[in-house]
Amino acid sequence: MVPQILVTATTPEMPHGSVTLRERITLEDLESTHFAHQLLERLTWAIGDAHDTEEAHGAGNTATDRASDSGELRR
Repeated sequence: MVPQILVTATTPEMPHGSVTLRERITLEDLESTHFAHQLLERLTWAIGDAHDTEEAHGAGNTATDRASDSGELRR
């Protein structure tokens, strides 16, 4: 098994998330500065796409959602 990075957007229509990035990665990959910069660029795009998707569908706009996402909401 190879570790992977997964970025998803969750909307009411897709409660389990819509994948905006799924990338398998190894420690050796990160040894390359070029690869690391390219990975950061792909992550930035995927996070932007996920954010736009959630905003377009009104997901994640409540105070409870924001607190939960930031780790502030604890039981």
